[in-house]
Amino acid sequence: MAPSKWHRVYPIKLCVVLLMFSLQACVKEQIVNNSSDPNAYVGNISTIQDIDGNTYRARRIGALTWMIDNLRATRYRNGTAIPRVDGNTQWGQLTTPAYSVYGGDEANIPRFGLLYNHEVVSTGLLCPTGWRVASNEEWTELISLYGGQVTALPAFMEQGFDSWNSSNTNATNTSGFGAVGGGMRTAGGSYESLLAVGRYWSSSVVSSGDLDVAHQREFRVDLDFILQNHTARRSGLCVRCVKD
Repeated sequence: MAPSKWHRVYPIKLCVVLLMFSLQACVKEQIVNNSSDPNAYVGNISTIQDIDGNTYRARRIGALTWMIDNLRATRYRNGTAIPRVDGNTQWGQLTTPAYSVYGGDEANIPRFGLLYNHEVVSTGLLCPTGWRVASNEEWTELISLYGGQVTALPAFMEQGFDSWNSSNTNATNTSGFGAVGGGMRTAGGSYESLLAVGRYWSSSVVSSGDLDVAHQREFRVDLDFILQNHTARRSGLCVRCVKD
């Protein structure tokens, strides 16, 4: 028996409907990914733990999921302890991995995390399993989502006096990254810039002659842009981890 008119037409109609639905879905996805609204880049907050049991908030910002709290792990993810070095002279002579607490004051840890030299970062074991320290290029990509280093500073700075020594009236933290003024420890061992500057390591080492430096990003209350800079690897800087 010959197929009815319905049997002949129905598959064609179904294919057309499915094709239209697929095209609409693609267009919708394209609009989201190219939105000029910065909030389109930001995902929901989740939490993770390091090997010490510290809990961190995290969220997807652009292509990667970023910790939005400063790292404070005292052990590598394989369980090996990271040496803590408090003495200024000892720190200034280091050529091996170490961390410190800003000013030796434990009260600084919950808000600002720990300060790690780049030897710790270079082990590749500092972040929780499945996480790592972002490269210089990945930092650039993150900041470019909000207009680049010249204009993006307000979108990355946490608001309030508990994060900075002056209330940055331009700070919006639109990105959700929440940079805080964790200061640093210089290559010579001294502490500086708590509540005034937040410096964050990248994983990228600068290969240039005898320089022993690595790329970092610098957020400051006294500037209106983000500094892309490099710092001596003996210095102690804050760390945020990322996940693909």
